[in-house]
Amino acid sequence: MDNDLQTFLEAVPLFSPILWAQLQGLAAIFEPICAEKEAVICRDGEPGDAMYSVTSGAVGVYVARDSTEVFGNYLHRGDFFGEMALLVQRERNAIIWVLFKAHLYRADSNRRSRAQLMSHSSRAHNSCCRWKVSDA
Repeated sequence: MDNDLQTFLEAVPLFSPILWAQLQGLAAIFEPICAEKEAVICRDGEPGDAMYSVTSGAVGVYVARDSTEVFGNYLHRGDFFGEMALLVQRERNAIIWVLFKAHLYRADSNRRSRAQLMSHSSRAHNSCCRWKVSDA
């Protein structure tokens, strides 16, 4: 188990209420990814199949309005997105562009990941309700 990942997840508001020992199991569903500037992480309308947590760099949240993409938010270290899409398997409602080369952790919605995430969902959900986050 990667202690750096576990420590990082503990600092993310969505996961901070989860006990350290439980974070070990939860951390196992995350994989590190690297995305170059101007890469698109996900698009509006795509299946919500993963959540992401930013460890370095920055991404922008853009919402499609008419025929343009309107900037909505800037996410950086400790911010996360896609958690609601993962929990309830919704379609994406925003476009996530990499603004500066970014390192992220990705938890995908495969059955094992979903089951592990849902086992911690009561604490995660309570935290999610306290924090206004994107469900891109």
